Formats: sequence, structure tokens, C-alpha cells
Amino acid sequence: MAHRFSSFARRFASGMRRIVSLFFAAALLLLGAGALAGCDASGDEGSESGTAFLEGTVLDTSGDPVIDATVRVSPGGQTTETDSTGFYSLDVQIDSTRELTVSAEAENFPAGEVTITAVAGETTVVPDIELASTLNGVPTTVTGKVTTVEGTPPSDNARVVVTDGSVGGQTYSVPVDSADGTYSITPRIAGSTELTLEARSDEFTAQRVVTVFPEETRDDVAFVLGTGTFTASGRVVDGDDNPLEGVRVEVPTNAQTTGSQTFTTQTDAEGRYALDVGLSASTELTVRAVSDDLNAEQTVTGFPGEERTGVDLVLGGGSNSGGTATLAGRVTSSEGDALDARVEAQPNAQTVSDQPVTTRTGDDGNYRFDVEITASTDLTVNATRDEREEEKTVTVFPDETREDLDFTLAAPDSGDGDGGGEEESGRPAYIELQSVDPQTIQVQETGGTEVSRLTFVVRDSAGRAISLDESRQMRFRFGSRPPSGDISEPEDDLQLLPEQAPTDDNGEATVHVNSGIVAGTAQVIAEVDGPNGVIESEPVPITIYGGFPHREHFTVAVEQFNYAGLSVAGLENEVSVLVGDQYSNPVKPETAVYFETSGGVIEGDLLTDEQGRGAVQLISGNPQPENGIAIVTARTVNVDNEQITRQAAVVVSGVPNLTVTSSDGDPKQAQLGQSYTLEVVDQNGNPLAPGTNIQVRAEGNEVEVSGGDASEGDVDITLENTPLVDQNGDGDALDYEDVQRGVGRTEFSFKPVEDPNIEEEGVPTLTGLTITVTGPGGSASCSIDTSPDQTTCSTGAVTSATNSQRLVIEGQEPQR
Repeated sequence: MAHRFSSFARRFASGMRRIVSLFFAAALLLLGAGALAGCDASGDEGSESGTAFLEGTVLDTSGDPVIDATVRVSPGGQTTETDSTGFYSLDVQIDSTRELTVSAEAENFPAGEVTITAVAGETTVVPDIELASTLNGVPTTVTGKVTTVEGTPPSDNARVVVTDGSVGGQTYSVPVDSADGTYSITPRIAGSTELTLEARSDEFTAQRVVTVFPEETRDDVAFVLGTGTFTASGRVVDGDDNPLEGVRVEVPTNAQTTGSQTFTTQTDAEGRYALDVGLSASTELTVRAVSDDLNAEQTVTGFPGEERTGVDLVLGGGSNSGGTATLAGRVTSSEGDALDARVEAQPNAQTVSDQPVTTRTGDDGNYRFDVEITASTDLTVNATRDEREEEKTVTVFPDETREDLDFTLAAPDSGDGDGGGEEESGRPAYIELQSVDPQTIQVQETGGTEVSRLTFVVRDSAGRAISLDESRQMRFRFGSRPPSGDISEPEDDLQLLPEQAPTDDNGEATVHVNSGIVAGTAQVIAEVDGPNGVIESEPVPITIYGGFPHREHFTVAVEQFNYAGLSVAGLENEVSVLVGDQYSNPVKPETAVYFETSGGVIEGDLLTDEQGRGAVQLISGNPQPENGIAIVTARTVNVDNEQITRQAAVVVSGVPNLTVTSSDGDPKQAQLGQSYTLEVVDQNGNPLAPGTNIQVRAEGNEVEVSGGDASEGDVDITLENTPLVDQNGDGDALDYEDVQRGVGRTEFSFKPVEDPNIEEEGVPTLTGLTITVTGPGGSASCSIDTSPDQTTCSTGAVTSATNSQRLVIEGQEPQR
């Protein structure tokens, strides 16, 4: 629609200009007629002068428009330039009827011309002027098959695209045969090079990087679309082939891996590993071994459902603490002639030097040089001569030689080639991003920037922006985007406006991204129709951040609901926040959150990350909180610049305090069959910190302790975390009364009983009970004897007579 409107507007403006010119000409004729009334006219009627209106189009030999071509009329010398559709118009002053020559020329397009007869006062449509390009390219062909993980051909609209490596960065695209999944694509290259290819369907994109050579065919480049697991396995060794145990092996994520976390594993004692990588399609993967300050890596092509063995990595140089990789090969022209060229290996994290290592070829085109490396790695190697260059990536190992690293450099384009590239020269070859402002925006109605402006430029194979003659209708789409979810109003959704637009006289077209109400990352892709199919840009990521904090989506939590801060100063307890906006998106990164506490010390503030998360440390110390309950308060500011708060409670527990009671006997005396109740709390009556261990053992012959749950064996309990829940009905979980206590947390029962597996001759004899409590907050213990006077406890035993007797044991703080 935008393209049709632009074309209509252009011709409407051109027509209006002509109407205005004719109107003024008619007015002048009427004024002249009044002045000459009654006088004899003289002169030749055929000699009257006026304006001739010329319009036409400049095309290349393939019928595509040539943009920014200079159009000249002679005689007269008037000039203009073509627009994005190759269209031009000129007004020329002539005497009645005149023969004119209209010529056109552009960069890399020699001049062409046509001769016309123009009539004053009329519009003459000039025949199309065809220009032939002077640029060349060398074809190469890649063939293969695209299948799903089930082995069947993909959907009808699947295609294979060359995204990088062709002359001028031109994008090539061909459909995949829906019957058998085969494809054949022929891009143009400057010499032997690495091509990046993608197989794309509605749901999946697979990627391969392959080395190709001029005028040759690379067969069997396969792609697999669909989700599955790729397993890489092998060994990690040092330079002396000794296995390395405990080395981290990882595969970083890319657009074809599932999940957002790096895939990792570790080697076993034999240096072996097996690592599963979730894939949504076949892709190039980097398998990397990392240990201390060394790492080694290898690039492999992974397919869903495949198990790849032998992906071995050499980490370091063993006893030699390094190694030498030797590179050798030959540099030739596309005709096979030896070339004097510069060959250079680029430094990376595994090279000893941080400078490139270079050499030159000999008279026979051969070269050989050494690169010192600390581990196996992928090296980038370039061969250059004049303006010609080729780049390759090769995997090398310490103390090994790579003999077959050959390069082919095509001759510079001279315009006198075989014509194979002339049809495509000057036409759209690739799309690149010209500008994006800004690349991060916010969801709507949050006071931040809601619109991003992206300008793309279409270039020909020589890297020049296409002119108006070559203008194309550029289409815009999302490669990926945040989910729409339950959005009901279109204006609340992420939008691209306009959906398409024609390129202007600079080869540019602009699109706006309107944020909507959902945060996330969107990828914007521009595409135009090229001479060999659809040309696509690289996806451009636009990050949409959330808005201001909203209290309903503001959460504060503590890692430990209970920690032994009364007994030990300096203990850390992580306090985390999750902050969302009114639409449930994470807030904009670096949103400030401030903290305070009623017990101990807390780090004062934080800035949220891209997930709206952040954490600070609560540190035990003074002041000690009332009743052992510390309140942590988190504060931030909403869209109205008002403070919003959330709170969390933490039990700051102390030393063990034990109370033993018995309803049917003396708690200071151990008696077989007597029931006991054990209360375990700190000095504030709160549960002890998680990890506290409580043990009760029966001493004697053929006896044991039965727990309150009637289970057999000695009592051995380790306390877990102590959550707070709203138990007093005030709507929060911040009070002393909200701490969960009772059976299993602070109260335990036990009874010494006969061993049910007693031998016939055995006589059950109870000589005592031992109670031991140890944990982060300290310890307490007591040995209850069969004689009350012999009972001993860690710090003191107190017997008090109430309705029942009580044995109170005070604990000790942990040793510093």
C-alpha cells in the first residue's frame, strides 16, 4: 500500500506541475490576446516555443531499476537523477517540435541513450534506457537436503538462504523441494571462501558454515529442522596425551539451541565426557574445554538426534606447557596460477602472542608457518593480495601440522569477464542496518521511549547503496518476538509500522517498532526481492524493557527464614527481590531498590538486572531484633513517584534451650517405658536454625528409643528451614506469632522401650538416656541417669515443680 501510494504521489506531483505550467502558459496567451486585439498578427505559427515534458525509466539489463543515475538531455544540457524506481522527469524548453537525445549513466554503468521527438506543451514518455553493469562475480553451487528430525521433507515454504560470504554480502534464497527436501543454490563469490547458509521453515532455522570454491559444486550439505538432543563426546587431554579429570566442558548457546543456559559437564578420571545439547535445528556448535586460565575449543556441526564421538580437545601443552601448530598450504588464482600473497593467522585466547602471525608465499604459491598455542583452538587465517582476500577458520592442535589450508583468490572485477555477473551488477545484493535509535525501548504508558526507528539500506554487489532506478519495496517482519499472550487490543501488541516501504534515492527505507505492553527481545528483519530470490537482512535485536515498579508485582524473599544470627555475628543471609511492572514484565534494568532492617545490618540498595531481579546480604549483628524476629523492608518508586514497600520476616535464632518433661515420672530419671516430651527452642522460644541435629539414645542392654511417631530406633532429627505463615490472622507473616512451632519443629516425644528383636535369654536393662543437640546456633546435651542424682547436663539442670516436673538444659554458643 505504501509503495502504491508513493508511486501515485510521485506521478500526481509530476502531473500537477505540468498542469500549473500549462495554466500559466494559457494565462499569458489570454493576456497577450487582449493586448493585440485589432492588430494584424505576423510570424510563422509553427515557430512558437514552449515546454516539453519528458519522463521515463532507467533499467539494467535484467530489467531492474538503476537508482541515482544521471539523466541528461541534449541539446540544452538539462539534467536530473532517477528515483528509487528508476523513474525520472524533465521539463525542456523547445521550439514547437524538436528531436532530442536523452542519455543516462551511473557508477559502474556506462552511458546509454535514446533519441526522441518532443512536442511543446505535451508529455513525451521516453523509451526505457538500458545500462549494462561492469561488475563480475564467480558462481559456486551448494546442493543438499533439508529434512525434519523424523527424516521427512519440511513444509512447503521452507527455503535455503546464503546469509554471508558472497560477493558484496548479497543474500541468496531458494525454495526447498517439498517432495524430497532437496535444494540447489548458486551464489557468486570472489574466491574460495566460507559461506554461511541457513535452512528456514515457519518454526525452525538451521545453520551451516561450509567452504566453497569458484565454479565448483559442494554436495551433500544437509540440514535438519526440529527439536532433539545432540550428544558430543570425546576426551580432554594435555599436550602429552594425559587424560585431564574434572575439566569443565561447555557448549555456548546460539539461535538454534534450546534454553538460555550454557550446556556444561565435567570429564571423568579418564578425561572422557559426554554432553547433551538441546537443539531446535542443525547448527554450528563450539565445544570448549575450560580449566584455570586455559581453554581449548572445536567447532562441530550438530544435528538433532545425533551422537558425535571423537570430539577431542587438547588443553595446554602437558610437560611442554604449550605447543606449536604448523599451517601449510598454497595460494592460487581462480585459474590455478600461483600467487604472491600474504597469509596471516589472527590471535585469540589460545595463541601465545596477542599479535597476528604472518608470512608470504613463495614463487610456487606455497607457504608454511608456525603459531604458538596453549591448547587446541579454531584459528582464523586470511590470505590477501591487492584488494583480494579470503578467510578460513581451521581447528589446530599443539604440535600438529595442518597441510591442506589452500586459498583461491579471484582476479579483480574488470568488466571484461564472461558476462556471468553483469546481469546482477548494480542490482540489490544485500541489506544492512544503517541505523537504529534506540535499540532499547520500554513498554507503553510507562513514561519511557516506546518507539524504535530502524533504517535499512539496500546495497549492490560493489557495496554501493542502490539508487532510485533500483528501488525495491522493502518488507519488514519479526524474526522472533515476545509472545502476544492474552492481548486483546491490537494497539497493546508489538507492532511494525509500516509493514513495507519503498527504498529512497539513498537505497534506504525506515520502519518503526512500537513496543506494546509485553517486555522481551524482538528481532526485526528487512527483505526485498532480488534477482535470484528474496534478500534478507541480518536480524536486528530490539530489547523491550518493562516499566516502573508496581506493588502487585513487587516481591521480597530471604534465602533462610531462620539463621543463627543471635549466636554468631557476621553471618550472611541473602535477601532477593523480584520487581515487575503493571503488565507483569520485569522492570527496566537498573531500577533502584532500597533496604533497611530491624535486626543486624543490610546492604543499602541494589540495581535490578534484565529479569527484574537483585539481591543483597543481611548480616547478623547489632541491633538484635525484638523477640528474635528481624523485619527486612524493601522500597522502590512507582510510575507516580510514590514509594512502594514490601517486607519479609527472618527468625534470628540463638543457642539451644532444651526442656524435658514427663507426665508419668521424673524427667531427671531414666525409666524403661516412661514417656518424655522434649522441647527444643532458642532463648526467645523460636525454632533453632536449619541444620540443627537432635539425637536421643537409650543406653543399656536390649533397649532402644521409640519416637513419638511410634517408629523404631533411636531418635535422630535434622531441622529444616522455618517458614513464617499468617497464623494470627492480621494478613501478613511478619510477627512472632507467625513463626511455626510445635510437633516436628520445636516439640518431640520419645520413650525408652525393650528392643523388639531381643534374644530369648536377653534381659532388657536401661542404664541411661543421652540427649544431644548441635547446630549453627550452638549445642546442648544431657545424660539422664536411672538415678536422678546422677543426671548431668551441659550447662545446668533445673528441676521445677509445676503441674509436672521439668528438666531445663541451657545450651552453649558455638566455638569461635
